[in-house]
Amino acid sequence: MAKLQYIKSKTRDEWLDERKKMTARGMVGGTDSGTILGLNNYKSRVKLFYQAVGYEPMTDTDNEIMFHGRNLEDYVADLWQYYGGTPESLITNYDNSTKIRSARKLKAMVVNPKYPWMFANIDRVISKHPDRKGKGILETKTMSSYHSEMWQSGIPPAYIIQIQHYLIVTGYRYAEIAILMDGRKFDSVPFDAHDGIQSQILELTEDFHKRVIAGIKLMKLGMSDEELIYALSEVQPTPESSEAFDDYMSERHKRRINEKTIDGNDAILNAAKEYKTAQEGLKVAETEKLRIAGIIKNFMESNSATVVKLGDSGTITWRKQLNVNYKDCNNGGNELGF
Repeated sequence: MAKLQYIKSKTRDEWLDERKKMTARGMVGGTDSGTILGLNNYKSRVKLFYQAVGYEPMTDTDNEIMFHGRNLEDYVADLWQYYGGTPESLITNYDNSTKIRSARKLKAMVVNPKYPWMFANIDRVISKHPDRKGKGILETKTMSSYHSEMWQSGIPPAYIIQIQHYLIVTGYRYAEIAILMDGRKFDSVPFDAHDGIQSQILELTEDFHKRVIAGIKLMKLGMSDEELIYALSEVQPTPESSEAFDDYMSERHKRRINEKTIDGNDAILNAAKEYKTAQEGLKVAETEKLRIAGIIKNFMESNSATVVKLGDSGTITWRKQLNVNYKDCNNGGNELGF
């Protein structure tokens, strides 16, 4: 295995500055992989591209959830050391000061020369595990039960991609996500390196990196903004069908000052027809959705149920919101639940 490189940072500001530099070189981190694969509900891979090439500013986003998550990281990692698979084992081992696992914090970003377009900012490196040999990755998360119930496995797909990304960079073969849910329920979910998922990550992140390098070259040519935006659109990633992409395009379009009229083409003509058809079908689809939801809710309420098991096909949960996690087993299914 190639010798790993470690880029250290003493403070959060230093870490943010180093991360920006890596992004500006077209390098991809673990959370970026989820965005590039279209699994980020809050950011489009197209926006990430324009930030990486320098057309859009890179912002240091922070909020209360992220703040608490950072400050609870040490607490969650500490609990993980005592966890034996059940809440009872956690409490007993903690009370008896019996640590059955250990992991060390890594205050550095990791780069693997074999994959020079990728980097990893992992929470901790597992050094002792009751069931596994060798080093692994420990990722800590704080999560709400509402967030967890949105996914069939209980783990958001973007987190799974993040873990597999880190395993690629480090070369380790296993990882765990230690989760504190609703501030009162602890769990630890194990993961093995998945060659199929990792192949997809490698392919799409390397493609993204090449597009960014091409975009950076275009940024240096001194074109007008109109010329530049057209040239960049030719090398940008394929837009995903998401609210995040729609929001970014709308946000950017608001900055257009001058009116401009252009002729469309056959592709845009077809898109206009499809848009109108979809728009007209929304009311019919919404009515049908309400009808089916009524059948499900009536069944659950009549049986005083909050969860319905669908065998191998998934589950239905109804607490604050109705969530239907259904997988058609006859037609295969997505292993990640998305």
